[in-house]
Formats: sequence, structure tokens, C-alpha cells
Amino acid sequence: MSKQFQIACYKVLTLLLIFTLFRILSRWSFFIDHIYHEHLYKAISTVQRLITGWLPFSFGDILYTIIISIALIGIIRYIKHLIKQKENRFSVIGLGFLNSFSWIILAYLIFQLLWGFNYFRQPLSEQLNLNTERGDKEQLHKLAQFLAAEVNKTHLQLTGDSLKQYRSNKGAQELYAIAQRGYQQPDSFSINYFSTKTSVYNILMNYAGIAGYYNPFSGEAQVNTNPPQFTQPFTICHEIAHQTGISAEEEANFVGYLTALKTNNSFFKYSAQLEAFIYTASELGRLDSVARKQCYLSLNKGVRADLKEYRAFWRKYENAVEPYIEWYYDWFLKSNNQPKGIRSYNEFVNLLLGYYQHNKKGDKK
Repeated sequence: MSKQFQIACYKVLTLLLIFTLFRILSRWSFFIDHIYHEHLYKAISTVQRLITGWLPFSFGDILYTIIISIALIGIIRYIKHLIKQKENRFSVIGLGFLNSFSWIILAYLIFQLLWGFNYFRQPLSEQLNLNTERGDKEQLHKLAQFLAAEVNKTHLQLTGDSLKQYRSNKGAQELYAIAQRGYQQPDSFSINYFSTKTSVYNILMNYAGIAGYYNPFSGEAQVNTNPPQFTQPFTICHEIAHQTGISAEEEANFVGYLTALKTNNSFFKYSAQLEAFIYTASELGRLDSVARKQCYLSLNKGVRADLKEYRAFWRKYENAVEPYIEWYYDWFLKSNNQPKGIRSYNEFVNLLLGYYQHNKKGDKK
């Protein structure tokens, strides 16, 4: 066994030990909620946003581009070296595997330290004392009807005409500023420093079916500004929710929804209410497709035109690769304490039901 191979083995074993330690720590709720989130994560994420927030471009996207480029160059060089190698080819393959594996583990450990431990926090439903049992048909129908009425009311405030679609003249930076004001309200989800960016990879995100993402290595909330504009305020609020340490996707949807309402901006309210309606109607449709159709038909014609535009946009970018991206993301979420994977997004509806039931009880007291 060569010295290089021995060193590579030691590196992998050391990283695997650290990986095991991280997994043990992830099960220790006191460490996650009171040491990591309250102190380590808040300090790390604040520094990240202070460093990248002032930049007019997406630092994280550029970083990914550089890392992917270096990795591809390394792979090409490794293949060339392997082809030229006449002897000890299996040793070269083994060494390449160990080095690659060590880089993957190291990247995962950095991800966990910078943000990933948040996946193991106490659920938001427990923090807020919300009942999140799956709603029955009647509960979902009532929530869908309520949201449809709210959407129609806000739509009329924006347009003054139920037949019209609303078009905001605000640019991306203005939308980011409005969302940030919502997160500066004094509550448990407030933060003081922001780093919200339009992604460099908008076109690629279209084909991947991604409206936005949080970059844990730069602390930036990345937004795809290509989808219809009425969807963007909710996406922005969702991604900033991740910056506060909210990791679970249904919780980011929920916090994003509440924050969009807190902005007191009608466009943000419309975006959040419509997104909440889409999720709720989708869940209702699993139990009663007729009731779902009735709820859709109750929407203003201008709202239905927005939904038609929304579906047409994503349909235009459907491709053979997208299902594989969804499969990977589903696996990624399941491996990070979200057992329902992509379906976790839909759990947002259960949080909404619990929230409105809780508030209704509070009003009666």
C-alpha cells in the first residue's frame, strides 16, 4: 500500500468519525435548539449575510460555478492520467475513489455546520403549539373557500376589476426590500441583515422546475425572477425564511406566508394567499375533485388567468431531466430529517389549518 493511499484512507476514516459525531449531535435536541441554532448558526449566518449582502451579484452562484469547473477539470485530468497509467491502475482507481469520497464527506460536513443542523430543530408546530393533524375533507374545503375569498378581495384591491390581471411595476430589488421589511418585524422570525439575490442560473432553474433556493455556503436567498411576477413575493419570503434558520420546506412556506401578510403590501398578500390556495386546493382535490373545481371556479377571472399563465410557464420548460432532479431533491430532503421528501412542501396546508384553528380558539377567549 502506497503512502498516498494510506493518507487517503486516514482522511476518509477521520471524516467518517466526524460525520458520526455530527449525526449523534443532530439527535441531541438541546445542542440543536439552544447551542447550534441560537448561537452558532445565528453568528455564522449573520457574518455570511454581512459579507455577501452588499454584493450586487450572486456570490454563491459564482462560487458554485468555480467549484464545478474545478471538479470537471480534475475529473478530466484524472481520466487522462488513468489512461496513460500502464501499471497499478487499480491502485490509481482506488486512490481516486477515496479522494473523491473524502471531498464529498467534507462538503457535507461544511453544509451541516453552516446550515444543515437546522433540519433537526424542534418542529415549528410544537414551538407555536399548533395541531398539525391532516385535515379532513370538510376542513380542507372550508380553508380553500376562505383563501379563495381572501385572494379575490386582495385581487380587487389591486386591480379594481375582477376580470383584469395585476402587473406590478416594481423591480426585483424593490420586491426584496418589501420582503425584508416584513422580516424586520419584532418576532421570533426577524433578522436584521439580508442577502437576497437574483440567481445567475435563472434559465437552468426554469428547466429544473426551481423557483428559488437557499445557498448555505454563502447565506444568500436565491430567487428565479423568470416565473410570472405574482409568484415572486411568496418565493422571496420563502427563501428568506431559510435565512432565519427555518429549514423544513413546509415551515418555510408557512413563515413566508405569514411574513408576506405582515408586509401590509397588497401584492405580497395576493402572492402568498394565492400560493396557499394552490396548495390547499391540491390537497382538497385528493379527497374531492368536484369541491376543488368549485373552489377554482369561485376565483375572479383575473386570478384564474394568473393560474393559467403560471401553469403554461412551467409546462414550457418540462424536460426529461427534471424527474431525476426531483428524485435527487426528494432523496436529499429524506436524508435530512424530512421523511416525506418533496411532499413536505404540502405539509404547509396542515400548518395553515392548525394556525387558523388556533387563532379561532384565541378569538373566542
